[in-house]
Amino acid sequence: MSDAFLSQDEIDALLEGVTGESQKLAKEEAKVRDAVVSVLRRHSAEDTRGDLGPLRKELLAAINRAVGGDYVRAVYFEEFVTQ
Repeated sequence: MSDAFLSQDEIDALLEGVTGESQKLAKEEAKVRDAVVSVLRRHSAEDTRGDLGPLRKELLAAINRAVGGDYVRAVYFEEFVTQ
């Protein structure tokens, strides 16, 4: 496992809008956060240089698995900061 490329504050900002959009996601916020953190911690900053499609798909699958349904249809990155 490599060093995480997002700080906890950056992960919180990423999730801020996502969990408020749906009552189901809001009720499952801890599970959503855990799923996102688990996926991102498996990746390095190098994994974000280029096509983000595979990372989006992995996040989408992890979030939907965590909440037990297909509540999230897409993952978008407004801003991506790597260190």
